[in-house]
Amino acid sequence: MHSAKRSLAVHVVAAASATIAVLLAVGAEAAPRSLVIDHNGSGDVLAFDLLATGLFDDVTHRSGTLGVPTLDELIPYDSILYYTNMSQPDPVGFGDVLADYVDAGGHLVMATYSFGGTTTSVQGRIITTGYTPLTTSTTSNGIVSGDVLPVDPNDSVFEGVDLGTITFSVNSSYPRPDLDVGATLLATDAAGRKMIARNASGNVIAVNVFPRPIEMNVEGDRLFANALQVATSEPICIPSHGFSPLILVSTDGPPVPGTPREFSSFGAPALVHGRVAFRGQSAGRQDDGIYIADCAGLHTVADLSTAIPGGAWGTFTGFDDFAFDGARVAFVGLKETDGEPGFFPRRGIYCGDGIAATVDRIAQDQFTVRPMDWSGSNLMEGYWTDLAIDGDTIDFRQRDLSVSADRGFYRWQSGTVLKLFDNAQSLPIGIAPVGFQLGNSHFRHLASQAADPVVYTVDIAREFNINARDEIVIFDDGQTRTQIVRTGDQPIGTTLFSEGLQEIVSVDIDGSHLVFKGLTRGLDQGVYQSIDGSPAELLISEQTRIPGTLEAFDGGIGEVGVDGGWIVFFGQADVVGGLDTLAAIRDGRVRVLVQRGDVVGGKIVSSISFRSEGVHDGKVAYVLGFEDGTRAVAAQSLVVQKVPALSTAGRVGLVALLTLWTERSLGSRRSSSTYRRHVQRETL
Repeated sequence: MHSAKRSLAVHVVAAASATIAVLLAVGAEAAPRSLVIDHNGSGDVLAFDLLATGLFDDVTHRSGTLGVPTLDELIPYDSILYYTNMSQPDPVGFGDVLADYVDAGGHLVMATYSFGGTTTSVQGRIITTGYTPLTTSTTSNGIVSGDVLPVDPNDSVFEGVDLGTITFSVNSSYPRPDLDVGATLLATDAAGRKMIARNASGNVIAVNVFPRPIEMNVEGDRLFANALQVATSEPICIPSHGFSPLILVSTDGPPVPGTPREFSSFGAPALVHGRVAFRGQSAGRQDDGIYIADCAGLHTVADLSTAIPGGAWGTFTGFDDFAFDGARVAFVGLKETDGEPGFFPRRGIYCGDGIAATVDRIAQDQFTVRPMDWSGSNLMEGYWTDLAIDGDTIDFRQRDLSVSADRGFYRWQSGTVLKLFDNAQSLPIGIAPVGFQLGNSHFRHLASQAADPVVYTVDIAREFNINARDEIVIFDDGQTRTQIVRTGDQPIGTTLFSEGLQEIVSVDIDGSHLVFKGLTRGLDQGVYQSIDGSPAELLISEQTRIPGTLEAFDGGIGEVGVDGGWIVFFGQADVVGGLDTLAAIRDGRVRVLVQRGDVVGGKIVSSISFRSEGVHDGKVAYVLGFEDGTRAVAAQSLVVQKVPALSTAGRVGLVALLTLWTERSLGSRRSSSTYRRHVQRETL
């Protein structure tokens, strides 16, 4: 059943904005709100029609001709309907702010012609992978049949809709979009054209129907009303906004899937679309595997009972690096040589989704042939690391057991291993001398989304002195390779020679936004960024003060990750017992997320473990250690809780919240025993 919601339809029109509001008191709390934005001229009427379905308390209309709204203007609304039929004044700006809204926990319904690559389509981040479920068309626009044929008639989008009598505007300009990676197709027309889809995280629905009121009947109104209701009520595991950590799984439970045993340890997790992948073990390594935690519980991707593809190696004996795209996990699986425990194990890259009982073989020792620039063949064998996955594309770094053997970065795509960059090729002019080979060089870091662009770090031996080395970060868009950062550079925000870069420790990338941990000539660690190939800029140094304390990050900087403009990093203060801190940077501001001494789920935090893949969609996942020896995989939103209109009781609560915030901001954390921040534990 649909609960009463207030919905906002947004479209771009030539008229001024209109607001249609029916304010119904629901207890002492303000009802949820929704918004309609259009670039057409009919959004005000559509808002009335949506309100008439009886599924909303409030429907508000805003004309797109008023310009790109700010995120602050959109945040109060629980769902937004967005559609177009004319050129937009700033399609990139609209796309970026809609993506920001989704990242901040909002729910979006997109209608024709706002997607599909038409001349009136929105652009910007909202059309990138993971957001709009119906993407740019690979075929020309054309007429649709006018039918809506459900893939799953029981989906709540179709509740109460007589699809046999639905009518809407039909013409020859309709987009014929493709389905985004991980998205679910909900309906087609009679010719099989994609009509309705939901993205992988459930917070964006695309409806390939132009909702002009004069041609759309009440069944069409109900379809869009349902889509808005589905968007506002889709269940999630990790809150899309708020502040408190959410414990997903801990050494107190739930147990390892398929066993009565509890986990004893966890590796730092990866998070995509609200789902969390992690490596977990039980005491004595009776259990060891790769798992996914989501709203449905825990799923096993692979464990010690999983058969290794190929049929000759038996079952896995261990696991190493892994990557996650929200649907499937690519992981390094190990097999110790039979009869020789402890001997260097055979390794390979495999892939599973936590649903099927088997996994796929991607690359494997003595099985996968290395792409070569010269005649002959060479079977890969050794270390497989730095994995990244996106659908049927997996990037990885590989080097052989021999120190002098070939090394490089490679891409597996639809069953074929391709070379991204290895030590058999020359560097471009301006990065190293013409014809200079990388035979004595090291390949250190791969930052990839399993799609172009790719960033990798190469530790280059100089031409006449292999002991003198330069580290460079190369940006590879599939066509050209460009140097972004090099040791010896003087980053923006620094002036002293001792502040020049001496080492690039780790890198991460989101589109053209690069972040990395660097070490200066003065041996200070810091967090740096480069946007669109700009010179490196210092963001955080060991002298930066930790918010809410009198301490600085002088104990060192750890892993750093970036997604959607959020930069998350681990840092420590050089105090007795340390002061582990996980912090986020957004628009130049630093905020502490969780810290040693905080109280989460009634336990005192003693340690934090984070990896760059743990930040996505405005959320972050990490491992917490507690003073009682237990551990947990936890996650939280990076977005502060949305604040609706408040009743008197609500205003009293806000005062209490602000008091707590003030205590956090001003209180000293010089000792973990003198400050405890209590966080209510929530479970799946």
